[in-house]
Amino acid sequence: MAFTNVHSLGIDIGSGGAKAVYLQQKKGGQQFLQTVCLNRYAEGLLDENELLDALQEWLAVNRLLEVQSCCGISPRVTSTVMRRFPQGDRNGGSLQLLADYEAKRLHGLSDEPFCYDNQDFGSCAENPSWSLQAISVCREAIASRNLQFYQKLGIMVDGIADNAQALANAFFNLRPEAAAAEGLQAILDVGQEETVIVIWQDGVPIRFSSIPLGGFTLTQALAMKWHCSEAVAERRKREEDQDWLQPDSPGNQALRGFLGEMQKNLNALLAAEDGGEGEVQVKSPVSFTKIWLSGGASLHHGLERICSREFQCPVEIFGVPRHQLSGTDCPPGYDFVPSLTIAYGLALQGAGLAKLKMSLLPLRHRWQLRKEREFPFLLGGCQLLVLTVLLAMGILMLRLQRKADVLTGKMQNLESCRELVPLLEEKYAAIAHCQRQMLPIAEYGSRAKRYAEALKACQEVLNEKTIGRPVSCIYLADEFSFAAENGVAVTAGDDARSAQHRQPTALTPGEIFNLEGKGVERLLDKDQTLTNVSSLPILKNMFLGGLTVQDQTEYHTVKEIQLKFHEQTEFSNVDDYMDLISPTFSAKYLSPWEKFVLRPEVGTERQYGLFFLQLPFRENLTSGQDITVKP
Repeated sequence: MAFTNVHSLGIDIGSGGAKAVYLQQKKGGQQFLQTVCLNRYAEGLLDENELLDALQEWLAVNRLLEVQSCCGISPRVTSTVMRRFPQGDRNGGSLQLLADYEAKRLHGLSDEPFCYDNQDFGSCAENPSWSLQAISVCREAIASRNLQFYQKLGIMVDGIADNAQALANAFFNLRPEAAAAEGLQAILDVGQEETVIVIWQDGVPIRFSSIPLGGFTLTQALAMKWHCSEAVAERRKREEDQDWLQPDSPGNQALRGFLGEMQKNLNALLAAEDGGEGEVQVKSPVSFTKIWLSGGASLHHGLERICSREFQCPVEIFGVPRHQLSGTDCPPGYDFVPSLTIAYGLALQGAGLAKLKMSLLPLRHRWQLRKEREFPFLLGGCQLLVLTVLLAMGILMLRLQRKADVLTGKMQNLESCRELVPLLEEKYAAIAHCQRQMLPIAEYGSRAKRYAEALKACQEVLNEKTIGRPVSCIYLADEFSFAAENGVAVTAGDDARSAQHRQPTALTPGEIFNLEGKGVERLLDKDQTLTNVSSLPILKNMFLGGLTVQDQTEYHTVKEIQLKFHEQTEFSNVDDYMDLISPTFSAKYLSPWEKFVLRPEVGTERQYGLFFLQLPFRENLTSGQDITVKP
């Protein structure tokens, strides 16, 4: 009974009656939802089978057959004792070995298997170095028979406990102050056929037993006194109002005889010694400080007073209080129900609220219950594991799906790029065509601008006011035109491509802008070479030829003209180019002018000299980013 149930059902069944208490734990205490107390004689039932049918019907109507139940067993077929053992090593198992040995001794020499349970009840008050051990033993065949009996009724048995143990648990819960009091006390649950006895000493139950005396025993005595049948005596005992305290009355005599037999059994129980190791002895002098009565027969007329006279001690009846009951009425004049005491103690044990929790279930059934109790935890662990695995798989699936989406997007981009490649090639072809169209524009545009800049510079330099003497310009050309006329390269170190582009491009305007519709194919011919627009051989030099009056040496005048050109912002490193002129060019352009200035009719007062200069521009005309065109 190591587990605690939220719902618990305690069932006490005898031959004369059946009691059940359904207990539900709630915060701040316990609440009894349903209780039932069936008496075969009071209900008019014929036999025990009808009693069991009535109990089963009540359980089915209230839906209590599926509730875990703790059922009682008579102390006559069990042995429940309290023993003292040296504490020793509790965790090491020495106490458990002593309890096992004592259980085997209580069982006797029989080879029949038995089931038992033990519980540590704390330290002894007299000697704290000793430990109290509660031990309960029962034959396995008897326990199995009781288990099958309850299972046939459809009851889910969670535990089987000795009725004396259940009575002690109820006393602990209902009378906690009396349970902790000093002295010797007797707790008696008087039923119809037997009386369950627990001897209490100094707050500890030391004896658990039962005697075959009960309300039916008193009925038999009254039947003999009244000379009637037992049924008539039972009816007269319940219905007739007579003075039970009169010594001469048959009822008083029957009660005194009943209590006399009970006193003999109690004295024998107190004096009994089973010779077991660690047996708790009854202190001397043997006298009860108080007797507690419960059970259905404890409410018999005059039983409480006559019992107090016979035992010479206070007697009090106790039971389950009214405020915790639902379904069972209290007897007239009482605010509790004593007949439900043992059933209440069984319900406490089933709910895990009892002091004594020993169970006499067969070992195989205990294992089965343990599996059933642990199965939800095992199932929950498996479910948690499965959920964890599913969650991990889901996260992994999401990551894989995300990566797959990324890869799919990249593949789609790649496919798009594959589709764009032909379009890009077409665009590259169009760009190449446009660039090739720009070549003559850049070429011819630079010539015109450079030519205009050179004319302006020549007007400023070749001025009589500037030089101080007359100067005439007879030839001004760009380097490409000069190279075409002179037939030689004008700049040393130029590559073949630059030389090739120095030749004037013979393109008509219609061909430049592809108006004929066949310029692209021609420009994209594999045999042609493409270049960058910014790397075209833009006009860099101008060539100037002229005549000037020489007043001193031949080179002094030319040097002065060079210095004047150096002062301009357009040109730099102006140099004489006269020695590099070919004879063909000289004969075509310079010789006629030389003959003109040297003709006889001019006179000899002025001496003209011929000069030819190379005028390099300081900066290129075009500058910008290179545009590369693939063939």
